[in-house]
Amino acid sequence: MLKNKWFMFSLALFVIPLVLNLVFYNQLPDVVPTHFDVNGQVDGTMPKFMGLFGMLFLCLAIHVFTCFVSVKDPKRNNIPDFMMNILFMICPVICIVTSMTIIYFGLGYSFDVGFVMNILVGVVLIVLGN
Repeated sequence: MLKNKWFMFSLALFVIPLVLNLVFYNQLPDVVPTHFDVNGQVDGTMPKFMGLFGMLFLCLAIHVFTCFVSVKDPKRNNIPDFMMNILFMICPVICIVTSMTIIYFGLGYSFDVGFVMNILVGVVLIVLGN
C-alpha cells in the first residue's frame, strides 16, 4: 500500500488542513463550531485543539483504515484501479472541506454549510455510483 503513488498523494493532501489549522490556530476562539443543524446553524462546538487537530487525525485514521481494508480485500481484483484511486481521495477532500468550514465559522464568517455539504456528498455518491 505504501508503494501506491495515489495513496501517498492522498496522505500528502492531509498536509493542507494541517497547514490551515496551524496558520489560523491563534486567530480562532477557544471554542470552535464543529456541528451544524439542517438549517446550517451551529449546534455543536468543541475546544479549539480537539476541533481542529482531533478531527484531522480522526479523518486520517479513517482514511488509513479504509485504504488498508480496501487493498487487503480478497475481492480487490474486481475493483478497477481508477476506482481505488478515487477511493483514496475521498477522505482527504472531505477533511479539507471540513477543516475549512470549521476555520471559516470559527473566524466569525458564515455561509450555507448545508448547501456545500449536500454538493460534496452528492459528488461523492455520483462518482462512487458510476
